[in-house]
Amino acid sequence: YPLTVTETDGRLPIGNPISTTNNTQGDDPNILRVLTKLVLLLAGCALTGSLAFVTFVTPALRRPESSRLRGRFDRLALGIAAGSVVVLGLFGVFEIFLQSNLLNGSVGDVLGTQWGERWLWRNLLLIPALLLAGGAIFAGPKRAVTGLALVAAAAYLAITSSVSHSAAG
Repeated sequence: YPLTVTETDGRLPIGNPISTTNNTQGDDPNILRVLTKLVLLLAGCALTGSLAFVTFVTPALRRPESSRLRGRFDRLALGIAAGSVVVLGLFGVFEIFLQSNLLNGSVGDVLGTQWGERWLWRNLLLIPALLLAGGAIFAGPKRAVTGLALVAAAAYLAITSSVSHSAAG
């Protein structure tokens, strides 16, 4: 699309316009990498959303007659959170093998890159998220505990985005 830069009052600038072109090239998308990233993002969103639900929504059900309903919602959301962490862990490991295959190297070679370092930090965040969400399942959801797990889940998504963008650049 042609882009014309004008003066602040809308007039064309004096002189010849600068000619620019844009050319994008690269490999075709790898379907396994695309599906893996999709699953990671969906599971990360499910983890974050379920923890946000337990942290902010169910505590609003304060009436005595709603305690049973609140308990069901909490168990369901925490079950989704725990399942999401399992999916994130499995697909995270799969992703590192895909990356090593792409680079024709070993997993150790991949972990030695900036991408690998971010991948490692991202997956280390699953440990506190799993411990906090799992603890909330057995001890009952405490707002501070699920809130900390929510922060870990949000950090996981932020690092996932960072890893995706650094791999694209």
